[in-house]
Amino acid sequence: MNLTSGEKNLNSPKNALITGAAKRVGRAISLALAADGWNVALHHNSTDIREVSQQCQKLGAKVCTIKADLNNLSDLKNVIPAANSQLGEISLLINNASIFEKCSFEDTDEDIFDRHMNINFKAPFFLCQDFAKQTQNGQIINISDTRTTDNKTTYFAYLNSKKSLSNLTKMLAVELSPSIRTNEIALGACDMEQSYDRKYLEKRVSQTPLGVAIDLNDITNAILYLSKQTYLTGQTLYIDSGENLIG
Repeated sequence: MNLTSGEKNLNSPKNALITGAAKRVGRAISLALAADGWNVALHHNSTDIREVSQQCQKLGAKVCTIKADLNNLSDLKNVIPAANSQLGEISLLINNASIFEKCSFEDTDEDIFDRHMNINFKAPFFLCQDFAKQTQNGQIINISDTRTTDNKTTYFAYLNSKKSLSNLTKMLAVELSPSIRTNEIALGACDMEQSYDRKYLEKRVSQTPLGVAIDLNDITNAILYLSKQTYLTGQTLYIDSGENLIG
């Protein structure tokens, strides 16, 4: 008898890999998943991961940490095998790691272009590829940006890379179904304790339809929602107070 997607999901191991897990959004996602009964593979590069690892263990999770420079292909190709060797089959991949640099089209040189495309798009692409090779029952959640719906050019290389990631999400939803579901969360301005200049945050939030800032709990609630919805693939959840509607 063939299992339905819901039944398959119940049988999948609750092992998650989160890139960029050491701080801000990645840290919050890692803790939320640990609290929800997931074992977690925490990717980091230069940021100390020990505090997050300890907190996840206190929540009852089995934890492994993986240090890798996602701008380096040899490092990148070791991430999924390292997670497998320590936790077993990974059933949830969250591509969260990202860089965000202000640069116009005119001023974008090859180094800036490559950094953004390598970390924001190339790394998720090959992690998804390696992820799909080791599971026939899993899901991918890509963390994107609500501004992929417009064409503002202040952060040209960044936005171009996130648009590429958003398109990859939809293509993989078709390519990897029915074994793997692929969705994305597009974030708006988030209140993350000093991550934004307060005046910038308040101005941006005031221009949204709802006029309220999202916070880390809103993001982790969306992650937990997607992790449990076995009928969703190729979808974008805009966690942005409606900002995507106005461009």
